[in-house]
Amino acid sequence: MIADSNSPYDIQALGAELMQRGRAAGLGKRSLKVLTQLVDNPGWAAMSSITQIAEATAVSPSTVTRVATKLGYSGFNQLQDLFRQTMSKPSGFYTSSARALLPKDDENSDGRAAFDAAVQGEIGNIVAFYDAINPDKLRASAALLAKSRRVRVLGLRQCFSLAHFAAYTMHLLRDGVATLGNAGHTLFEDVSDLGPEDVAVLISFKPYTREVVEASRALRANGVSVILLTDSLEAPFPADHVFSVATQGPFFFNAMAAAMVFLETLLIVTAETIGEDAVKRLHRMEDLFETMNVEA
Repeated sequence: MIADSNSPYDIQALGAELMQRGRAAGLGKRSLKVLTQLVDNPGWAAMSSITQIAEATAVSPSTVTRVATKLGYSGFNQLQDLFRQTMSKPSGFYTSSARALLPKDDENSDGRAAFDAAVQGEIGNIVAFYDAINPDKLRASAALLAKSRRVRVLGLRQCFSLAHFAAYTMHLLRDGVATLGNAGHTLFEDVSDLGPEDVAVLISFKPYTREVVEASRALRANGVSVILLTDSLEAPFPADHVFSVATQGPFFFNAMAAAMVFLETLLIVTAETIGEDAVKRLHRMEDLFETMNVEA
């Protein structure tokens, strides 16, 4: 096993060790191809099912399992857990990420290198999300958003911007949508007002905000349906539907593009689920914008 460290980039060390062990174990050509794909796409490796990985690498699930056992693991789940744990180490998260941005003594960057790294990181996160998405779970979540009595969205700190975006754009499709924890309210007051006919969308990434964790537990205790957007399927939030997006990259905070793409996708499917009523509401909102001269 690789040595424990606080760096979010330990995934690189993990990949190098796994490849070394795979060659030493005499993995065949197809098995080595599977391992290479896992190492080259750690977010995808952390979130995809064994069936998805087998299909993407044109092998059988049993071959994926054999790769894991050849490396000394009990099965694929244990190997996947290693990817998840290594990618999600919280200690020193921001400091380590910021330190990685500092120029080396022999570097004179004009910003292009940083731009390239950011773009490549975000593209990788989006591709990992695309490969791992469960369409049935996506449609089930959209149905909750379309048909529940009220929709509430919660995201704090960095995730507040995502929560505001989701609530604002969903309100264009239907009524009864708002963010949790509005000005002048405590989070407790907003949560206590919800019940089994309502749904809440929670957004939280490492390092998780305690208030969001506690809110998720209170919501579930009140019978509220919970849709969670996070960065790990093992995040400490009880929820009915959990969606995990990769947030890795050179940025000193969590990279957010994949999360935004997910929310846009969820809103598209929600609009499709609501159907003609969503179109009528959007038309009414456009008329209101014109009447109030909202748009320049």
